[in-house]
Amino acid sequence: MPVIKHRIKACLYDNPLTKEDAEDYVARVSSEQSLTVAQIAETAASRGGADISASSMEHAVNQG
Repeated sequence: MPVIKHRIKACLYDNPLTKEDAEDYVARVSSEQSLTVAQIAETAASRGGADISASSMEHAVNQG
């Protein structure tokens, strides 16, 4: 059984681009909290798959 690493809470709304289809919806994420660049980089590095360190990721983003 796969491990759940992320949960995203979203709400469904009518899709304004397809008004003719009453069964078509678009999902919008419900924001629960903001994350800093450092928090995102640390999570990416600690969960594996990242080929650089959290501090290197943070530095790259902040230099952009």
